[in-house]
This record gives sequence, structure tokens and C-alpha cells, in this order.
Amino acid sequence: INRRDEQTVNFRPSLSLGVLNLFQISERTCAAEHEIPLHRQSCHELTCIVEGEGLFRNNDVDCPVRAGQLHLAAAEETHYIRASSRSELRFVCVGFTFNKEHADYPKYAAIDAFFSTPDRHICDDRYATRRRLSEALGELDGARVLGEEMLQLTLLQVLIGAYRSFDRGIAEGGTTADRSRMVPLLNE
Repeated sequence: INRRDEQTVNFRPSLSLGVLNLFQISERTCAAEHEIPLHRQSCHELTCIVEGEGLFRNNDVDCPVRAGQLHLAAAEETHYIRASSRSELRFVCVGFTFNKEHADYPKYAAIDAFFSTPDRHICDDRYATRRRLSEALGELDGARVLGEEMLQLTLLQVLIGAYRSFDRGIAEGGTTADRSRMVPLLNE
């Protein structure tokens, strides 16, 4: 793996960000046919495919991926990545767990349960995950005012957006009645 715009930040032990524990955030590129060997996930890993195509494998299940998709590997799953023979594979990813002891955890319990036992590993990204993960990486570049708070909020947006992208029964935009009540409020 080698490219000018790559960046990987690892936290051992994890960085505590309120209800989240951050283990890794990374932007990487695999050359055509490059492989990241089989490994066991120590945390959940959400990956946004930026360019190219390839194959992710979760517990012996092949998951072909392409640009514009999200991939989820749950903690304790075995995981493998291979770029296609036709192109390099560029992706951004975040490794995390939820802090079950945190006071806000009950709000995120359903999301944590989904990430722990996903019913599928691939979906289209509908919530600008790449941009938000790039913003999160930017917060780690230097000492910024309230940097950890911004990092936490950005990562929560990433994870909530991913959960919604995986169609977990989240209603988009509410009902027509809800929207018609909101328009006058917005106009005011």
C-alpha cells in the first residue's frame, strides 16, 4: 500500500470519545491485485470505498465492492481485502466500538447491535461518509480548539449515516404531515 495522500492513525489503547472508542481511522490505497491478509477484527470497522473495486471477505463470505459503497466488518469477524486486477482500490475506514458504560449508550444501543451482527456487509453510501471521514482525519492533524469534541460529533454522524444507509428502518424525512408542519416554522 502506497500513495501520497494516505494517512493512518492508530490508537492503542483506544481513544475515548464519549460513547465511542476510536481504534483507527485511515485513508488507504491498494495497488491492483494487492491483498490485505486475513485478520480478525478487534473492533467494528466501517469502510467507504472511494475509488476502484475489489473484494472484501467476511468470515469466508465474499463481498465485491466498488466506489460509492460502504462495507462493514463486525468485531471478531475474520476480514480480508483484495483490489481488483483492473484498478487500484482507495478507501477510508474507521475502527471503533461503543462504550456501553457511557450515559448516552442507550440511544446508540440499536446501532451497536446492528454493527455487532449485521444482516449484510455492503450498501450504497447515502450520507457523505467519505467527506465526513476526511473531516475526522483533519481533526487529528493538529491541536484544534475542541478537536476531540468535533471528532466525536463527526464520527457519530458517520455511524448514524451508515446505519441509515444500511436501511435499518429509519424513516427518511418524516411523514408528509410532519413536513407540512415544519415549513411554517422554517419560514418564521
